[in-house]
Amino acid sequence: MFSVLAHYTSGTGVRGIVEGKSLWASHVAFLNDASEFEYAFTLAREIIERINSLREDWAPRYPKLAELITHESTHLERGSLPDVFVTSLTTKTEDLSQWRGYTSAGDGYTVLFDAEKLRDHANALGWRLVPVQYEGSGAVAAVVEATFRKLDDGIYADAESAFRGFQDVLFEVAPTLKHDAFDAEQEWRLISPPDVDPTAIKWRSGASFLVPYLEFPLPQADSGVIVGFGVGPGPNGDLASSALLKYINQMGHHVGVGMPGIPFRPW
Repeated sequence: MFSVLAHYTSGTGVRGIVEGKSLWASHVAFLNDASEFEYAFTLAREIIERINSLREDWAPRYPKLAELITHESTHLERGSLPDVFVTSLTTKTEDLSQWRGYTSAGDGYTVLFDAEKLRDHANALGWRLVPVQYEGSGAVAAVVEATFRKLDDGIYADAESAFRGFQDVLFEVAPTLKHDAFDAEQEWRLISPPDVDPTAIKWRSGASFLVPYLEFPLPQADSGVIVGFGVGPGPNGDLASSALLKYINQMGHHVGVGMPGIPFRPW
């Protein structure tokens, strides 16, 4: 496991994390890439088609389940997805593509986390901290095969109950998958528990609609979960670093602040 994970954000985001003692996790239906969560179901449909063409002995005997996975999964709508919330981190603590993609020019910061301590804290809260899988066909294939096997063994009474079980498992797997075109991001994710309390859901203003989110509570500043901060490329890197250091020390975070290390001028 990587020792340090970074969360890229703005100056407002840093203040929200430090003063609010939390990370914001957005609903999967409202991520920048609306197709992310549905990617797992796309893979499942492709796998069913491949299985049918190969005439695997267990799939053709249950055409109803194959049909449900192939057709019913296409009915997923962003507004009806389960209440799953995610926060993104990365193993790349100083990366130009991350600065460009997730922060504004001259207003970029990172919060650095001890990966093991963050994972232990997440587990205690019922959350998961996991690496994103950029080649997800193997994981989805295992879910598909296990579903057919359970139906074959009589664990599921019929195709409909098997499909519900399939969906439940894939809903857990889907937030961990992303198309391999994004593998350079080396993303990890904090993923909310499956039984989210609806009253805990909060709302923020997005670019064109309101976005539901959950707060992932962080432990006290001296817990060692946050191990540092970083400042992105900007016109006044020394002043930005000095101001950030004074701020986090005032807020009880006695950790280091990294100076901009990339010779890029975004202003």
